[in-house]
Amino acid sequence: MYIQAMDKGPAPVAAHCKVVVEVVDVNDNVPEIVLSSLSSPVREDARADTVVALISVTDRDSGPNKQVTLEIQPGLPFKIKSFRNYYTLVTSAFLDRETTAAYNVTLSATDAGNPPLSSQKTIQVDVADVNDNPPRFEQTSYTVYVMENNAPGASLCTVKAQDADVNENARITYTVLNDNNHGIPVTSYVSIKADTGVAYALRSFDYESLREFHFQVKAQDGGIPPLSRVATVYIYIMDQNDHAPEIVSPPANGTRLTETVQKNAEPGTLITKVVAYDADAGQNAWVIYLLDQASDLDLFKVHEHTGDIRTTRRVLEDNSTSFSLTVLVRDHGEPPLSSTVTINVAVMEVPLKVTPDPKRIIRPHSSLLFSNVTLYLIVALSATTFVFLVTVVVLAIVRCHAYCTQPGSCSPCCVSQKAQAEGGSGGGGGGGGGGSQPNNNVVLRRDLKVEPHYIEVRGNGSLTKTYCYKTCLTATSGSDTFMFYNTGRPISGTWGSERFFTGGSGFVRRLSMPDAALQVCRKYISVKMS
Repeated sequence: MYIQAMDKGPAPVAAHCKVVVEVVDVNDNVPEIVLSSLSSPVREDARADTVVALISVTDRDSGPNKQVTLEIQPGLPFKIKSFRNYYTLVTSAFLDRETTAAYNVTLSATDAGNPPLSSQKTIQVDVADVNDNPPRFEQTSYTVYVMENNAPGASLCTVKAQDADVNENARITYTVLNDNNHGIPVTSYVSIKADTGVAYALRSFDYESLREFHFQVKAQDGGIPPLSRVATVYIYIMDQNDHAPEIVSPPANGTRLTETVQKNAEPGTLITKVVAYDADAGQNAWVIYLLDQASDLDLFKVHEHTGDIRTTRRVLEDNSTSFSLTVLVRDHGEPPLSSTVTINVAVMEVPLKVTPDPKRIIRPHSSLLFSNVTLYLIVALSATTFVFLVTVVVLAIVRCHAYCTQPGSCSPCCVSQKAQAEGGSGGGGGGGGGGSQPNNNVVLRRDLKVEPHYIEVRGNGSLTKTYCYKTCLTATSGSDTFMFYNTGRPISGTWGSERFFTGGSGFVRRLSMPDAALQVCRKYISVKMS
């Protein structure tokens, strides 16, 4: 400002000056929080640092009084990022709508004045649901007991599942999984209401044919993608007394069974046994046997657990010769069911006792222990064996005789003949022998077929082929003449004494023969001749 000072003289004189007044700021203004934008709701699966809101803060003071800081309360999954006087609210972690559906975030702006002034602003951040929770059954399995012969369409049980999500993500639909049970689709047994989870029976169950089965229920929500869980329901059929006892023995074929008992039979004599079977189970299958009707109730009794029918006393002379018994078989069901069977009992006369002859009794150590039949069998077996042996011997003799008499066979007349030119006609190989030398020439009959008519002797005295020979000598023959047959089998060895072999063509070849083998043959012939 400008100030003028003037005196009061006739010619006043004025003076001027400039006055500057400086106003010192006092921290008398609170910071102002301005919400520029807000993104709500925020998906619960949003990543960290997702921007939720844009915020600006202003303070009308100056200097240090204008410097402002912005904060939020701790413990929230959010944080503040600043740039000068502009701030952003971002997420610091994943959100969970099932834990907290909405967050109230309080913003606090504080200046640097003395004393500092502050202001607050609260914003609500909603969390959007994501289908991240499958349905959960109240029980993992359900056990249901159903009485047989139930009405079709009757309610069996109710399965219940919960989903922690909301809206469509929490809408649950129940279905029965299509599976086979005992070879029959389970969907033919039960059905379930999709929105309530109430299971219904589609047929009347029979305990005797189906005692238990199970099926699986799937609960699926309406989210995208849908999530589901499965629970198992076990159904146990309870027995109902719907079967009367069935009598197995005696068989119920429309005719009455007749049993016999002797007169004067001892008390407690077993007449017969009634056996019954009940197709039910438990108490409904327990049966008892009762004597319902009888011609003489005092003469017979029935064991209530085993079904044995026995006499209670002796059959007297004045009693009837036949009785009719009706046995009742009853179970323990509610109400009890029963079956009956009728049995006729005929009284037989006591047979006369026959006294055995002591003479006909065979003592354990008597010589008559073996009967005549056994003796006859032994004699017959021995005679058969003897006849068989005689037959075998006769056939052997006839066979040998026929073999020796047929042409070309080995006979004494054909093998005992000596060579006509003994010692000199055998060729050069046997000329030096003399009359005292035994005839070791081997003669072949011309009517025998010997192939080939000669044999080849190698330079070392061995044969190129092997020959097997058979000797037939008579007891009176003094020569060692042999007959040889060619078999084609190879043989090796060293040959000693020389012998002559006359072929079918009359050509004589020198044949070497082992001395040891010749000695063996001579010994064998001498034994046979003796």
